Amino acid sequence: MHKFVLNVVYDEKNNAGSKAKADVTTILLTQLQFKEIKQFQFRSKLEKLQGQHVVNQICAQVEAGDVLLIQYPTYFGHFWEKRLFKQLRQKNVKIIILLHDVDVLRVANLPRYKNLEWVTRLLNMGMVLISPNQAMSQLLTAHGLTLPMITLKIYDYLQAPRDMPRVRPDQNQISFAGNLNKSSFLYQLPSTDAYQLFLFGMLDNQRQFEQANLHYQGIFPPDDLKDRLPDGFGLVWDGDTPDELTGLAGQYLKYNNPHKVSLYLSSGLPVIVPAEAAIADFVTTQQVGLVISGLSELPTKLATVTADEYHTMQIQVAKVGAQLRAGTYTVTAVEQALAQVTAIPDKVR
Repeated sequence: MHKFVLNVVYDEKNNAGSKAKADVTTILLTQLQFKEIKQFQFRSKLEKLQGQHVVNQICAQVEAGDVLLIQYPTYFGHFWEKRLFKQLRQKNVKIIILLHDVDVLRVANLPRYKNLEWVTRLLNMGMVLISPNQAMSQLLTAHGLTLPMITLKIYDYLQAPRDMPRVRPDQNQISFAGNLNKSSFLYQLPSTDAYQLFLFGMLDNQRQFEQANLHYQGIFPPDDLKDRLPDGFGLVWDGDTPDELTGLAGQYLKYNNPHKVSLYLSSGLPVIVPAEAAIADFVTTQQVGLVISGLSELPTKLATVTADEYHTMQIQVAKVGAQLRAGTYTVTAVEQALAQVTAIPDKVR
């Protein structure tokens, strides 16, 4: 039996479609002796029409009894993903699916048939699913998923440790990283002296923040971002308003594991997350941050955090951050998945 990971890349300069997927691939290759099957994402309609050739190329590299880990979605498109899974099953290849996103939960104006049942029918063609958290697992099960599931808990984040000393900041400084053009809640925040919010990510040139306590820092590569984040906290929020998880983006936080949580913790920052977010359970259990119902709570929450409480969070963040930088959560989940699929006889399914 050989172990493979499908690595879908954009171009030669970018080894994966996202850092989350790139890190999973690196962890599997370096720590669990997987081999890489590399394919380019379709970059044109013509390439998409040649999808059968790509499917055949992937299937030609695996044999009966081999394990193939597929990071979903591949962005080959549902049709070619289904064709790939079908041909792999016909070869008796054991498929592990590691779930990153469920686009039907976060993309607007999709056709009616593109719903959760449409997704779970595809996922059921695997053998084991690694789900980001219990909330996502329960949702998928309620909509027809029948696969055995393993909970990842949080995405790992590979990077060098941050060199800056971890001390309690004089000011209540908060970092927010993401696509700022889609973060409409930011424009509704009040101007306040209670905290300083440092913003990182894409922002249209013509858009500006009027609040004196909002500071745009620019766009930086993932590997450089950790050294740009000020001490304090890392914020997770999304949606249309600052006090409710509204809109598809806000609601999606109830089911996904935001990769920015991994960025913050791996960089040594405690986090601030919505109470309704799926990741809130992890933050509370691990004592790595604050949980809030709305951003209007920030002044009070920050004012009531004692030096001892912040120090406890720093200690816990250091432990979890080291695990994220080492790939611990991926290794644990994939080892559990391997134990399940290798116990299945080659000709089952």
